[in-house]
Amino acid sequence: MITNIDRLKQAAWQIVRHRHVRRAIFTFHTLMVVVAVLAAFSIIGQLLYPAERALPFAKVDALDIGGLTREEIEQKLETLAKNATVKIKTPLKTYETKWASIGLGVDSLATTKAAISYSFWERFIPFSSVARTAQTIDTSPIIIVDKERLKAFANKIVAENKQAAVEANITIVNGRVVLREGKGGFAFTVEDVERQLQAIPFKQTEQVTLQPQLVTSSVDSDELVATKLRTEQVVGRELTIKIGDKTFQPDVATRGSWLQVGQDPVTHVMAVQFNKSTLSSYLTTVAAQVAAPAGVTQVTLLDGQEIKRVVGATGKSIDIAEASKLIEKALFNEKTATNISLALIEQPPAVTYTKTYSQSDAGLLALIRDWEAETYGTYGIIVREIGGQNRYAEFQPDYSFVTASTYKMFIAYDIFTKMERNEINNETVLDNGWTVDACMNEMILHSTNPCAISFQNWLGWQTSEDMIHEAGFLDTFVNNQGGGEKHSTVRDETNFMLRLHSGTLLNDEHTQQLLSLFKRQVWRGGIPAGVPGGTVVADKVGFYNGYVHDVGIVYAPRATYILGVMSRGGSDPVFADLSRRVYNFFNR
Repeated sequence: MITNIDRLKQAAWQIVRHRHVRRAIFTFHTLMVVVAVLAAFSIIGQLLYPAERALPFAKVDALDIGGLTREEIEQKLETLAKNATVKIKTPLKTYETKWASIGLGVDSLATTKAAISYSFWERFIPFSSVARTAQTIDTSPIIIVDKERLKAFANKIVAENKQAAVEANITIVNGRVVLREGKGGFAFTVEDVERQLQAIPFKQTEQVTLQPQLVTSSVDSDELVATKLRTEQVVGRELTIKIGDKTFQPDVATRGSWLQVGQDPVTHVMAVQFNKSTLSSYLTTVAAQVAAPAGVTQVTLLDGQEIKRVVGATGKSIDIAEASKLIEKALFNEKTATNISLALIEQPPAVTYTKTYSQSDAGLLALIRDWEAETYGTYGIIVREIGGQNRYAEFQPDYSFVTASTYKMFIAYDIFTKMERNEINNETVLDNGWTVDACMNEMILHSTNPCAISFQNWLGWQTSEDMIHEAGFLDTFVNNQGGGEKHSTVRDETNFMLRLHSGTLLNDEHTQQLLSLFKRQVWRGGIPAGVPGGTVVADKVGFYNGYVHDVGIVYAPRATYILGVMSRGGSDPVFADLSRRVYNFFNR
């Protein structure tokens, strides 16, 4: 039963509750009004804020750009791009450089546009400037890339930061088999370095570690263990070698020295193999203790024909190749006995030759043939004694060679012949401004080309060649004005020297003048170098594009002779050697 007191309490509570509700409603209304007022002021402020300025408190990463104009932001970003540094670490090196130096920069225009971007419609959204400022703070600079500079730096990283993997291997030390574990390496690729560098956040200062690609050992560990066990089995097999009445038992260190472990070049599988070199050395040492050395058979040749033979003693030794096969089989095949018997085999004597030459044409021919057989290159050779026994020998005398500078003696003949016909004289000036006398000295003494060309220009190139053919040198061709090369043979060139010496080519004045020039020419490394000092040699040389020639008259104490040698592949030292042999033939 509800009493009057209860009714009074309920009435009082209703009064209090309605009072709180009215207060809460008033507070809410007041708050909404405040929010509405603030939103209105926010919109008004946002609409009035300059479009070309960054919002207050705006940042690009750590770079403060709040309230700055577009131009000021661009300038600040350009300064950042120019001065910002980065520390780049690799497993081997650290590079401290500027971003710009590695080809990375900031697109100041695009970054500024993104940083101050605040569209007109957004300004009608209350408090959108706060959200836009927060968004700008999270903005990173827009990067531009100088691809060539970035690639150059990436190539530097690749070149300076690589470490090859150390392959696991098995070695044998004093008969003990040692397994050494491999070690991984690393390397960079240009593409990967470029990718990693472009992924680095662009900041005022930044530190980053580049990650290389790992290079691992190619040898399987189980394969290594199995190979080590196999190697130990092979090294551990004791061996007895019997040769005649001698017995050899190589110790474990010696047996180990015969072996090596590596990857098979075909299958790329690790395997133990014989080191044929060390095994051969061991067997050579053994052979020296049981073998009877062979003697030497001495053969004497006269003009290339054998005239005497002193036969050396036959020796005895072991067949090292066959012994190696037996030892390899004994150590590698568990079913094969390790007791090996090696038989001695006969060892023929070595043969030496003593070459002698008769004082005849046959002896001279054998001499030049022996020299040519020992010497690299293609040769045409003539040796002709002037007077005395008139001994003569030739080898490929009509082989046509590019003349190099030896053609200049034929040009000299043409000019002297024109002088004898009074068509030119020593004071005639050529097209190069030199006199005939000066050019003749230059062309023969120093063997230079301009004067020879001027002489042929004066003579006429075909006229020059026709005069040479009229003189009987039919295999000499010097008119290459239209292209190609000049050619001659050692027969034509030695005949030239013979006729010059005999006085049948030119008159006495010009004969002596040309011989004097030949005797004084400066290139003396061929025929003149092969004769004793003080021996007079009148010669003409040529060297051009692999062709080397020397043709001359040697005035020796016991004989005057012509030696002509033309070649493709010869040289002054080998010519000097031939000259020395020919001189000794005539002067012994």
